[in-house]
Amino acid sequence: MMTTLADFLNSDEEDDRVSLQDLKNLALRSLLLNPYLRQLMVDLDQADDKAKLMRAWTQEPLFVEFAACC
Repeated sequence: MMTTLADFLNSDEEDDRVSLQDLKNLALRSLLLNPYLRQLMVDLDQADDKAKLMRAWTQEPLFVEFAACC
């Protein structure tokens, strides 16, 4: 019996892949290692007007990237 390419790909393909969720988690972890982003999070946590700060940060590319990962 001859093994086809489809048989080969289906046999162990899950063992050789990184899940999309794992990739997203790695991206998020990488972002959280950024000291500037971590300071933004501390500032947000301590802010009196969180909504105003969030509106301002939607213009901040690093914050937008972080939000997209979540």
